[in-house]
Amino acid sequence: MTEQLNAKWLTKFKMFLERKFPNRTTATHYISDIKQFLNSYDGSLLEVSPTDIDRFIDRQRASGKSSSTVKRRVSSLKSFFEYVRREQGDPIWENPVHLKRHASKQAKQLPKDLSNEEVKRLLDVIKSERDRAMVLLMLYGGLRVGELLSVKKVDFTVPKEEGEPVRLRVKGKGEKERIVYLPQPSFEPIERYLSGVGDDAPSLFTNHRGKPLLSNGVQWVLRRYGQECGVSLTPHQLRHTCARWLAEGRMPLLSLSRFLGHRDVHTTQRYIDNADVGVRDQYQSAMTQSQETQATQEPVWPDVGNEASAAVRRDPPDRFQAPPWFQDWPAPIRRGILDWLTQRWPEWKPSRRQSNAARHLYALRAFWQWQWDQPRPVPLQEWGALRLSDIEAFTSAELKRGLKAKTVKSTLDRVYAVLRFLVDRQQVETLLPRPDMLLPDSLPKHLQPQELLTIETFVAQQLPTANPTTLLNIALYYILAHSGLRISECLDLRMRDVDLSFGRLRIVAGKDNKDRIVYLTSTATDALKQYVVTVPHTPNDLFFSIDERPLTYSTAYKRLRAFGLSAGVPDLSPLCLRHTFATTLLNNGISITALRKLMGHENLNTTLIYARLADTTVRHQYLQAMQNVTKNVSN
Repeated sequence: MTEQLNAKWLTKFKMFLERKFPNRTTATHYISDIKQFLNSYDGSLLEVSPTDIDRFIDRQRASGKSSSTVKRRVSSLKSFFEYVRREQGDPIWENPVHLKRHASKQAKQLPKDLSNEEVKRLLDVIKSERDRAMVLLMLYGGLRVGELLSVKKVDFTVPKEEGEPVRLRVKGKGEKERIVYLPQPSFEPIERYLSGVGDDAPSLFTNHRGKPLLSNGVQWVLRRYGQECGVSLTPHQLRHTCARWLAEGRMPLLSLSRFLGHRDVHTTQRYIDNADVGVRDQYQSAMTQSQETQATQEPVWPDVGNEASAAVRRDPPDRFQAPPWFQDWPAPIRRGILDWLTQRWPEWKPSRRQSNAARHLYALRAFWQWQWDQPRPVPLQEWGALRLSDIEAFTSAELKRGLKAKTVKSTLDRVYAVLRFLVDRQQVETLLPRPDMLLPDSLPKHLQPQELLTIETFVAQQLPTANPTTLLNIALYYILAHSGLRISECLDLRMRDVDLSFGRLRIVAGKDNKDRIVYLTSTATDALKQYVVTVPHTPNDLFFSIDERPLTYSTAYKRLRAFGLSAGVPDLSPLCLRHTFATTLLNNGISITALRKLMGHENLNTTLIYARLADTTVRHQYLQAMQNVTKNVSN
């Protein structure tokens, strides 16, 4: 009876989706996601609780499903239960899916386009006229794979005038038609292929059996060519590459949106984030002005020591390894932390999972160990036994013994993260209020122009005769100093993320799982080209490695500090270079919004921390404003 009732609701929901999204695959995907839930749930869909959704998510993650897949299935379930709620007309019945509780924060990924050098490698390996025609249509016309396979010979209009683009009528999503254009030189290989296709052929592209080619066939063809030229290749990458080219050619956003067949201009904006020419131009202008300013400074050369030796390197473990002392904790407290870490684990980059988990666990250890050291009638054995007075006493004691307020706040952040998780899971009744803390408003540290010039002069002297070890140190410095990367982002760079032909870096899953593009000066690019030839450089290789082993945090810190000492600038660190990068750009006229994009900040207020360092900019703008005031008053 339960199975029949569930099947009835699924059928009704599928019919609803097919009416709402005709000629789309939405219904198929939604029903598939709901069936995935039913594979692990035996009851009626009308009796599902939030806890049942929790269990489903936990099983999905344990089976290795990505965060985006889990979120999509949660969204499908939410849409289904929202449909059920409306159909029943019961105002009391509540949707069991709560996105804030069940859908974790997703990575904000940039579209994965091809670099110009990768496009050249791809076209060099394509010998088939059919395959070249398919690739060029997607690459220069921005066609989706479904649009490519629906194109007919009659859809092409070749102009008589030389130099005019070829017109192509395309039927896109939702049966919407649009016109795209192809440059005549790029159309010539397509035209040669079309000459062998009949005017009334039902399909422009066929397989070796003469049957119409399907989308998975196109994907297979591209995958094969990608393997030949060392590129991870999909049809949509060619479309994204076309969008980037047009954006770099400064095609207006609305025209580009129409060309690509987007209903929402925000979708187009996401396509061209790889080609934010405004940010790139501001970056180049500010860095050029900075280098001109440095030329007027005098370098300083104090006594320095030799380069420190590298730390021992090792690969991070694949799964969380709790330290032995953690096993002695009370079971309810230990279980709450493990459940929370299990939820967070898929959200972290694989290379950062173990270190992130360890950092959280050691902060929680400081909190709980202090609680257990206090004289009490009954020791705290579970999260629900915590009181506000316990947290306030811990905060006061830590500040009193000399810890910085930010350090104490960081510990409390972890405590409250677990508490919020347990409240959502209904394992703790209410979330305790947080104690008030007044944090210091200190300025970040940065290098002075003279110190920057000192390092740059030192690098220029070292480069001509640099060995592989020195080249790695120089490459590490330039990426941190000329692109403002966080050290974690720097160490996670892979060869495929570094486009030296265009002078840009793709940051994949940076802080808050956001992708972004940053740029490099020609000086940095030239130095990196010298470094690249000294290390393995297949697309999936890490950019920074020693003896084919990943460069670790501790080694990177020690190398950078020793590099700074050798150059005559002590206390050089990744964070110092990031602050210096922001300060330099602000002092040389970059807008705060452009800087926010380059730095990868979610909130503009975070970027404004760096803006306070731009004293020369404030002074210059003040003098300009006062000159205008003086003119107005005198008039």
